[in-house]
Amino acid sequence: MKTVYLIGNGFDLNLGLKSSYNDFYGFYKIQESDSYPVKNFKDNISNNIDKWSDLELALGEYTKEINSLDELDDIHENIVEELAEYLTLAQKQFTKEKISSINNEKFIEDLFHPEKFLLVRDAISLRKFFGGKDRRHNFYSIVNFNYTHTAEHILGLNNISNRNSNLKIEKKEDVGLHRLDSIFHVHGTIDSDMVIGVDNAEQIINKELSNNIDATNHLIKRDCNLVMRHGIESDCEKLISEADLICIFGSSIGETDQLWWDLIAEQLKERNCRLIVFEYLPSINKRRSQLLERRRRALLKKFIAPEELEAVSKHVYFSFNSEMFFLN
Repeated sequence: MKTVYLIGNGFDLNLGLKSSYNDFYGFYKIQESDSYPVKNFKDNISNNIDKWSDLELALGEYTKEINSLDELDDIHENIVEELAEYLTLAQKQFTKEKISSINNEKFIEDLFHPEKFLLVRDAISLRKFFGGKDRRHNFYSIVNFNYTHTAEHILGLNNISNRNSNLKIEKKEDVGLHRLDSIFHVHGTIDSDMVIGVDNAEQIINKELSNNIDATNHLIKRDCNLVMRHGIESDCEKLISEADLICIFGSSIGETDQLWWDLIAEQLKERNCRLIVFEYLPSINKRRSQLLERRRRALLKKFIAPEELEAVSKHVYFSFNSEMFFLN
């Protein structure tokens, strides 16, 4: 049986890293630059901070203020380099101050048993699905949307790259063997191949730039990955297309990664597979947990067409505010 995890920034936030865009902006706005377009860009963020809660979507909107490819180059290079610097510092602080207290055995245990974080009816349903699968060999992979290497540090990996394959981190149980095989960084890392942009040309408001191949190779994530030629996005697509169980953790399921949510929706419609969405929702009233059904439907509508919602929803489970990957 094959399980793939899609891990977003909520994973790092859960570990205590100050890795949100709002955390980054405090650092970013005080970094000096001689570039006039970059200064204007930073001023726009400072003066409209609420609109920049999603950097990538807001960057696509901001392109209407950019007058040339050269200006885009200056801004994009600056944001990539400064974000990499900020996250490098955040990662170093994590490895220096917190890594020793991290329970890496729980990380592996949680990874191999996501079903234990589901509510009773969903857990029963998923275990029934498991019953129709060969559980003697269980293979796991991580598609990491983060630029940091926190997962690799937790696992104590010595050789860290954007493509960490053949890991063979194993645990034998009565039911069979569980093995973590790979961690792929689909948007690159703080070390190389960083991808910061949008999902498609419609999210680039400046139509001149949206029709400029050099601009879209910066700004459209799929195009950027293709011209980098590393092939990691293809590896990740293959993992999702073959997975029996797909788990999303720490992701807002945002518009700038729509191609991945569309791929998952396609799998749910065409194959016998299952999806678990883990979400942190601290505002929920525990006395009125029936309200979570509204949130379930709202999340499903982000990637499932209304006419397909009923058929697909029975194959999707949600876990809200669980202790999944609580490792401290």
